[in-house]
Amino acid sequence: SRGVRCANELPKITDTMKNLPMQKPSIRPVTLLAALLGSPAMAPAALLFRSDFDSSTGLTVLGSADTSSQFGYDYSAVVIPSAPNGSGTTGLRLEANNGDATTGAEQIVVVTSTAITASVYTVSVDAWVNAVGPFPGGGAGSTEFGGMVIGHDGSTVGRNGGSLLYTGEGGSSRDYRLYKDVGEQFVESGQYSVISNNNSGAEFSAAFPGLVPPTVQGDATVTNNGVGGFQWMTLNALVNQEAGTATFSMTSAASGNIVSIGILDVGVGSSFATSGGAGVAFADLFSSVSGNSALSFGVFDNLEVTSVPEPSSALFLALGALGLIRRRR
Repeated sequence: SRGVRCANELPKITDTMKNLPMQKPSIRPVTLLAALLGSPAMAPAALLFRSDFDSSTGLTVLGSADTSSQFGYDYSAVVIPSAPNGSGTTGLRLEANNGDATTGAEQIVVVTSTAITASVYTVSVDAWVNAVGPFPGGGAGSTEFGGMVIGHDGSTVGRNGGSLLYTGEGGSSRDYRLYKDVGEQFVESGQYSVISNNNSGAEFSAAFPGLVPPTVQGDATVTNNGVGGFQWMTLNALVNQEAGTATFSMTSAASGNIVSIGILDVGVGSSFATSGGAGVAFADLFSSVSGNSALSFGVFDNLEVTSVPEPSSALFLALGALGLIRRRR
């Protein structure tokens, strides 16, 4: 049969190919691969948006009644060090339920005015969540959340699209939360990378050490291990629109440790938008008002959005080029 004949002829073909003179490559394969993947056409990322929050240029603020935003806020006034991914000490200060007479839940987001539509993109921002003590328990109305948002529709007040929120003092039973629009996603959904999303969970308590507030704030008590407040956290999101996923992680400048929070998936439970505004969020999800509004706030700096080219096309082209190096004379 044809299949048997091909099988019998394969050794002959192999021997013939071995005896063919081969031209010595003029370019080393590794050198060519590096050149291809490092060429401008295959640059690893393209900057889509960047803001140090010194102004609101290119940004949209959407907050409920008892919220406030301050661009160009000099956070060195409360002895917060410079954020890890920039220079200087000015950024964005956000407050929610900041001591006014109203006692409802409040939230505010600041997102890019232009929707992010790249197939694959990353969002990163430096975040500091402050809280009122004493600690570790926190003072009256101390539990507030800072975080990031992707896929925002640009008009909804507060959370929309996919979000990561975390508390500043560990005062919730679920201190690290993922949201689709306003719907909290729970650990049982299978979308989290951690066993528990409370600050006492093994991943958080090992990665984020308990800290003392800046001295100017007049509180020498210490937060529990696993708490995300009183330190710069670089919040990261990797969004893959084709896959319908958004992967969130946090890096502590205090410890250098990274914790992967989880992956929101449009195919698990409710859906959410992956294309839209990207930015930051601050919220008081409870009706209580802070006992000291001067110490209840979030600071954000160095928002950056980059597109990520799909690696498959670049890799296939590089490997194909390597195959052309060895050829017959």
